[in-house]
Amino acid sequence: MCLSKKVLFPSFFAIILCTLLNSCDMGNSTAINIPQPASELRATSFSPNSIRLSWKPSRTSVIGYDVQVMDEFRSIVKTVQFGRDSIGTIRDLNEGKVYIFRLLARSQDTISRGIEISWAPVRCVGHCAVCTTGELLYTKMPGVLRARGISV
Repeated sequence: MCLSKKVLFPSFFAIILCTLLNSCDMGNSTAINIPQPASELRATSFSPNSIRLSWKPSRTSVIGYDVQVMDEFRSIVKTVQFGRDSIGTIRDLNEGKVYIFRLLARSQDTISRGIEISWAPVRCVGHCAVCTTGELLYTKMPGVLRARGISV
């Protein structure tokens, strides 16, 4: 049986292209579990140098959460890993400095897209301020409630 060049060329070209791009799917690829992001991220001043974050857990199976701490230029200062709990404390921050906190859900395979909140740790006297994503940040100082002018 003789095969024409018309039949061989497309198949040969597909195999070469597949090999060069390293994207051949031979049917034995495993599925990647991309977790859903957490939601309802909240921040509370815990001390002058730390904050407590809480969130509604991801709806998918996760092995933990990562929090990326960023400065005002969105440079990552540090990353803190937490287990499956939906609360965590970030320590060693500068009082009054605004940080951006990005929460990522982590699966065995990869991480989710992040959700963010901006917050500055403050010294708590009486009731501490609590901020949720999308609200304006207010700080309660002794006898004074004043807006810090930080949109989150």
